[in-house]
Amino acid sequence: MLAAGPGRTDSLLPWITKKAQNRFAWLEWILFGNLSFSFCEQKTTRRYTNLPDIARKHLWPADMEKVTVAVEGKIAAEMLDCFGILFDGWTHDSEHFVAVFACDEIDEAECRSLLAMAPVLEPPEEDSETAVIQHAMVPILCVFGKTIDRVAFLVSDNCSLNKRLARLLGVPLVGCASHRLNLAVTLVTASLESVLVKTQGLMVRLRTLNESAKLRFKTKLRPVLRQDTRRGSTFKMLHHYFDLLEFIDRDDENLAEFIPSASENKKLKVLLTTLELIQSVSMQLQSDGVTLWEICVLFDALLKEMPALKRYL
Repeated sequence: MLAAGPGRTDSLLPWITKKAQNRFAWLEWILFGNLSFSFCEQKTTRRYTNLPDIARKHLWPADMEKVTVAVEGKIAAEMLDCFGILFDGWTHDSEHFVAVFACDEIDEAECRSLLAMAPVLEPPEEDSETAVIQHAMVPILCVFGKTIDRVAFLVSDNCSLNKRLARLLGVPLVGCASHRLNLAVTLVTASLESVLVKTQGLMVRLRTLNESAKLRFKTKLRPVLRQDTRRGSTFKMLHHYFDLLEFIDRDDENLAEFIPSASENKKLKVLLTTLELIQSVSMQLQSDGVTLWEICVLFDALLKEMPALKRYL
């Protein structure tokens, strides 16, 4: 209705003050553009916009506090009495953060609402980290008028800390299927770890200024590095390696010691075929609407091909 013209009878615009429309337009521009609140005070911004000038202090914190309260009220009204919690934590330098989502169904549709993404004020110790995360959730849920005893299940990584937290709350833990699959990848790559390190060294050399310039004359393909925290990167690195292999100068002294031998390439091709199968399962796990039953079917099919992965799947 806001998009309708001011002359239309089905438009709300005639009933909304120009001041409110101006504030809304600035907030929408800044928030959806992921811009800083000082953006509205920049000279170039004011030069190229028809919106009336506004000071940063009017948007932050005044208007944003009102928007926050309104959004929290809407989320609280939509949340069911019994719901699940999806959370993950990470550490940046010495500061600990946690992101918490509420999981429930609204009109038979899956709904995940971000409740908080904030630092943990009380720094956890090894023997009390679980309790700290538990206590951190209490004030978060209180904002939405909920208590921690209304949590029906937890969704997070399959680490011992999260398992302990689920036991303390007396609720089941739905472990991250992608995390379990990533752990299984380590079993597949363990026997060829030395060759993978060698290939990684080659990819690093190919990204240097001189080698990258030589490669650019032959192909538009670029080397891809393997990342420890992303198991799918091993598949991507090998896939790009074999695409680049015909363009790599084997007589180059800077690359010679990093290029895998013919026998090692055969082993890497077998590994690539295995990782391709795992990658296809991983992509299906990341699709929207996948159920726990479908995950079990995928893992069972994968175990028939690779029984050694039973340790994690």
